[in-house]
Amino acid sequence: MVLVAVVSQLAVPALVSDGIEDRLTQGGGRATAEVEAFPSARLLFGDGDRLEVRGEGLDLELEVGENDGLSELDGFDEVDMRLESFRTGPIEVDSFELARSGTQPYTLRMSGSSTASALAQVGAAALDAGALGELGAAFFGGALGAAAVPLDLDLRLRSDDGTARVVGGQATAAGFDVTPLAGVIASTVAIKV
Repeated sequence: MVLVAVVSQLAVPALVSDGIEDRLTQGGGRATAEVEAFPSARLLFGDGDRLEVRGEGLDLELEVGENDGLSELDGFDEVDMRLESFRTGPIEVDSFELARSGTQPYTLRMSGSSTASALAQVGAAALDAGALGELGAAFFGGALGAAAVPLDLDLRLRSDDGTARVVGGQATAAGFDVTPLAGVIASTVAIKV
């Protein structure tokens, strides 16, 4: 019985870590994941002591309709995700950090770039603005064209049953507020965990 407990304490974290790495690298790139939990069986239910993820060169599909991805991380006492030089949908990300300790809000810091038209389309979809939002996005995007715009996020997020809720900070693209994108981007990464 003791041998089974020892083996599972070593095997379960390795299997969960491998699964995270496989999901993150499906489109390419490199990722490492480390999870800790005692007892390790907690990991099978999305619960653990610590989750650490590092990655670069990833190509992640942007999950616009899925804003509840933080539920994948909420069961961990400590979360530390750092990704560099990757792409999610039309957004080129230079650096991405998502961290939380205990019951504190998540801290999301990201820098990257995209085009104004792509951000307008993603923003309209994130707000679920329907046809009117698409018309506005087409006008806004068309007016600003395909020029690259810097994207900077420095936010604090709370998880409301997995849905990211901004509780502080700012998110800007070329000086415009793009806070609704924060939940989409955080969920896109978190949903792969």
